[in-house]
Amino acid sequence: MQTFHEGKKDHHCIIGNCGLSFGQNSHLQDHIRVVHEGKRPFKCTHNEFGCTFGLEKDWRSHEALKHSSSKPYKCNHCEASFPIPQAKKKHMKQCHPRENDD
Repeated sequence: MQTFHEGKKDHHCIIGNCGLSFGQNSHLQDHIRVVHEGKRPFKCTHNEFGCTFGLEKDWRSHEALKHSSSKPYKCNHCEASFPIPQAKKKHMKQCHPRENDD
């Protein structure tokens, strides 16, 4: 984790003229698989249009954000609630930017 906190990105994509760099080799491998190889094995089970995702975490976030009725992450400053913590964080930045608590 030292490279993450230091901002080091020692893993470079050398495919074509891409040139992106990553702090972890696994992130580079994800990038190559999704961007350059076009692999998107995770499919939305609720979408007739065929939304697909290259990373499981992105698929799970999509499923929770778009298709879940459960919203356990509640705002401490208004009545809003969210299915995933990232949505609550975005709400806090947009609607309550001066509040420090989560």
